[in-house]
Amino acid sequence: MAFTSLILQFSLSQGRLSLDITYDDVAYFTDGVLRLEAFYGQSTVEQAFKNIKNPYHLAVTPEFHWTDQKIRVHYFSCILGYLLASLTWREARMKADFTGTLDTFLDTLNNIRLATLLEMSGKRGKPRATRQIEEMTDDQKRLMDSLSLAEVHKKPLKITGVSVCN
Repeated sequence: MAFTSLILQFSLSQGRLSLDITYDDVAYFTDGVLRLEAFYGQSTVEQAFKNIKNPYHLAVTPEFHWTDQKIRVHYFSCILGYLLASLTWREARMKADFTGTLDTFLDTLNNIRLATLLEMSGKRGKPRATRQIEEMTDDQKRLMDSLSLAEVHKKPLKITGVSVCN
């Protein structure tokens, strides 16, 4: 759509982020089909904002930031996280025929659990640790296969200079 003027303005008041979108090309919506497409597009944008404000997943709230720069970086990382979650959800809908919402998708992935098994060899020293995915539902298996996550746990990601206490 081409608007003669489109103004996007973010504002922060009382700890809440708001986005004001202003456009003024009403003559563009002369055809009923275009008006209907804009209506459906509006509901998609409203659903995205509803997902961003969801306190359980992907909530955009400036928790412990005081400077404008840190608040902007925090919002950027939250929007980037939402973008990655939405793209992964889209891939799951296309490849695994997932029919749930973004929240259902994130809950389903969250319920996939990785267990660390410690095996004593009978000798002195550290026990051998192996990682294994716990039993999953059919939806979880389908998502794991379609997103190619089935073998990720076998070779943990190692980043130079970053360690995790076991």
